[in-house]
Amino acid sequence: MVRRSQTVLGVLLLASAACALPACGKSTPPPEEPPPSSEPAGDGGQAVAPASSDAVKKGRDQIEAGDFAGAEATLAAAAKADDKDPQAAYYHGFALESLERFDEAEAEYRRAIQLSPELLEAHQNLSFMLLMTLDKPKDALAAADAGLAVDAKNPPLLANRAGALDVLGDPRALEAYEALLAVTPDDTANRYNYAVLLAVAERKADAVAALGAINLQSQTDAGLLLDISQLYGRLGEYGGCVKALDVAVSGKKTAELLARRAVCKHSAGDDKGAEADLKDAVATEPQNPIGHYYLGVHLITVGKKAEGQAALKKAVSLGPDTQFGKAAAEKLKSKK
Repeated sequence: MVRRSQTVLGVLLLASAACALPACGKSTPPPEEPPPSSEPAGDGGQAVAPASSDAVKKGRDQIEAGDFAGAEATLAAAAKADDKDPQAAYYHGFALESLERFDEAEAEYRRAIQLSPELLEAHQNLSFMLLMTLDKPKDALAAADAGLAVDAKNPPLLANRAGALDVLGDPRALEAYEALLAVTPDDTANRYNYAVLLAVAERKADAVAALGAINLQSQTDAGLLLDISQLYGRLGEYGGCVKALDVAVSGKKTAELLARRAVCKHSAGDDKGAEADLKDAVATEPQNPIGHYYLGVHLITVGKKAEGQAALKKAVSLGPDTQFGKAAAEKLKSKK
């Protein structure tokens, strides 16, 4: 399963937008109009071209300001005035997509590509929208492949291709992630996706190696660190699970992260450390049932039945309709 993340802001119009996320090939407008240049951009793409007309520049500025309705009107007029202008078509598509008029946006992106096949951002945004918004992985794959025919090493398009193959359950997804990681070796989210596919293919050693290539200390996304820890756990690598959560907890201590780390520590045979984490979870967020639930389960497991049942009752009282409150109630009924 592809881990979905927010897109990274890229450079728009005849530029290759670097992106380190799965299915993230969506470009957005630059903050200001750059000077014309024929030198390659730092990410391997071309420099941003100046707007093709005053109307297109106005539409770009409106998009940048978040005025998508105004931009749509401006760019619709620009596209009508010059139906051979790929910039007008592309930006009009962007405005339409931002207004959730997806069918119209798709048509404009495709028109921009027809007018200018080398316009990578149109390929990126089209494949992104088809995959992430319209749930059309086959069409997204075709759109990504069309863009890769222009630039075979474009990171956003490689990411969209890998994501589409992943969603389709196509075995070529493994090779697609390898191609992506060859050009974006520090792409943590997609390295995690690659590790998931390796695990599904029962290539445990390779999956562990893929996770081990991630620099955990550089990660600030607690959700991604939690995903990594859980995959380590499923692979039976509890030391890695604990290390990933160490980083997450150091960023922001929460009851959930502490409880998840406690589970990893218990699985690794560190019951003392697990209990310390669970008590910390309860102290950190006393009104969150997750800490009380896991503390209750742990205490019962280590023979402290009365204390454990008290913690479970607390979890029920704090969140009777929550996942952990319900689980605590079931535990109490089972008397185990």
